[in-house]
Amino acid sequence: MGFSEYKYTGLPLTPAICKGLIVELFNGRIESRKTIVNEVLKTHLERGGKETKAVDKSRMLKKALEILKSEGIAKNPSRGYWKIIDKNYLVDSEKDVSNNDVKEVQDNEVKEVIKVAKEVVTEKENAGVVLGNGSSAVYLYYLPGYHENRKKDTWPCKIGKTDGDAYERIISQVSTALPEKPRVAVIIKTDNSHALEQAVHNILNYRNKKIESALGKEWFDTNPDEFLRIVQFIEESTLLF
Repeated sequence: MGFSEYKYTGLPLTPAICKGLIVELFNGRIESRKTIVNEVLKTHLERGGKETKAVDKSRMLKKALEILKSEGIAKNPSRGYWKIIDKNYLVDSEKDVSNNDVKEVQDNEVKEVIKVAKEVVTEKENAGVVLGNGSSAVYLYYLPGYHENRKKDTWPCKIGKTDGDAYERIISQVSTALPEKPRVAVIIKTDNSHALEQAVHNILNYRNKKIESALGKEWFDTNPDEFLRIVQFIEESTLLF
């Protein structure tokens, strides 16, 4: 899309404009609200839009996300993270239409898509949530048997890091060491995997979650939700990634 084709060239960013950009940029993905805010603001300006008049930009984006949530387009699976699930909530940017026409088309598309929409997440085979950006990653995986036979809300999970592709790293670790194929539940992409992994480990150690009897290192009595909450806490506290 060229700058001249952007329908909102010369206009300040508003919640209504944010809605369309959020779906276009993050459709089928789960991302932190911070990432969504930064990318939407950046994209609007790069395409020729004007700076928003709102003092609190984050609050304006949150309002747009809440509207999308009420329409069934966005979900909030974990505190601070949002999942956009509508692959067809787009308006042809080449059409010369008014803002009212755009809203009408969007509303009609939403009503139709909600009937048949299925949840979509960014994933590879046997993988769950993939968040963040960066050349390295911190990941959580577990054996399905541990999860299926659990007697509480937590179970043995491996939390490790890699400077390359997380899937290749995990495959190299478990190809012969484990009795079954692991479930890769979360991958956090970052440029500072060492610091993020250490911070997560330290918090879980403080909570007495480390499994000392595990055959391998870095196994903790936790679950993906707790892991994500810890990552979010670290992100908000230290901006590691």
